[in-house]
Amino acid sequence: MVKKVAGVYLAAGVSSRMGQNKLAMPWKGKPLGAYGLKAAVQSQLDRVYVILNPNNDNQWVIPWKDCPKVRLLFCLDAEEGLAASIRCGVDRAEKEKMGAVIVQLADQPMVTTKLLNGLLRRFRMRMKGEHFIGYIRNGIIGPPILFDQTMFSDLKRLKGDKGARAIIMKQSGKGLWMKKSQAAPFIDIDTIDDFRKLPR
Repeated sequence: MVKKVAGVYLAAGVSSRMGQNKLAMPWKGKPLGAYGLKAAVQSQLDRVYVILNPNNDNQWVIPWKDCPKVRLLFCLDAEEGLAASIRCGVDRAEKEKMGAVIVQLADQPMVTTKLLNGLLRRFRMRMKGEHFIGYIRNGIIGPPILFDQTMFSDLKRLKGDKGARAIIMKQSGKGLWMKKSQAAPFIDIDTIDDFRKLPR
């Protein structure tokens, strides 16, 4: 039986370093947050949970609310930081009996469908029972990362404004990193300078 996989699209940040809602900022005619979401929707993911902050202006995501694959989830603890958003998505994944999740940042507009499908393909053909799978480029790891259901309890224990790096480091023997030479798909946009450096 093929296990279902959900995307956990982290879009609940307050954009403190940008000074405005970065996901709503226009890039190539669309809101910045729409690009990674489109990649997730067009991928082989079975579901995409968009984690939102109820205190943010979330108008940029409205066009996606009727997409059959998308679920908009409002994280009431979003002000706590990244961990709360991850917990929100993983909790829904457990309830819907997903076999894994791919954690993806909404401020990574150059993440591609191909990149996400690469994680899914490797998960479905895994030989050594890896519990998490991601990419590494120039010694750097980061989202998007796939976690199977054995990692859900660890992810739900995360606290504060931190991602899953501590879990990954602690359980490094349980994971697999696939090498990638290009850095562009993994760039996240935190500041106005980051935004200005995006290709036009």
